[in-house]
Amino acid sequence: MLHVFDMDGTLLPKTSANIEIARHTGTLEAVLSLENAFALGQIDTWDFARGVFDLWGIVHPETVRNVYRMAPKLRHVRKTVDKIHENGGRAIVITMSPDFFADHFLELGFDAVVASKFPRDHAEPLLLEQILTPRDKPALAWHYCDYFGFAQNSIVAYGDSRSDRPLFEVAQQSIAINADHHVRSIATHIYDGDSLWDAYELANE
Repeated sequence: MLHVFDMDGTLLPKTSANIEIARHTGTLEAVLSLENAFALGQIDTWDFARGVFDLWGIVHPETVRNVYRMAPKLRHVRKTVDKIHENGGRAIVITMSPDFFADHFLELGFDAVVASKFPRDHAEPLLLEQILTPRDKPALAWHYCDYFGFAQNSIVAYGDSRSDRPLFEVAQQSIAINADHHVRSIATHIYDGDSLWDAYELANE
């Protein structure tokens, strides 16, 4: 089975990479305004990405690492990923947030992390085609099913919000973690708590 994890609001409970970066760069109010506009459908993922890039420019790697270390995370992430591997599965993260933050989750044993590609130096432009949307999640999950040799109906999805709905709609199993109504109503399992292991076990009883 291919286990596909959302990051913002899921692995990072009640927060997001963008909010955590904003806290440490003095841009929280502006980012919350962008988050609200996105939630209301007033801007799309490209507008959001361009907005935060205009606010931050190039974020120093050491700043990002410190933000990642301090960000709240679900408990037992590494234990869960190790168990997935023990059972012959694979675990990946798909997020629309910046890759320079999301890539740190590779340290917890994930087989791949796919995120919106942001410039790493001032010579690179921000490109629309490298910013992910919710509709990219199923296509990317199917790609990794093929890559790892799983059938395309072998997806277990973990998420919390509207951006996860397209993936939940095609997943064999879906676990809504501390989720809102957009995915809670269609999930095969619902988990509220702070342990990824408990959410995983709920789906594997």
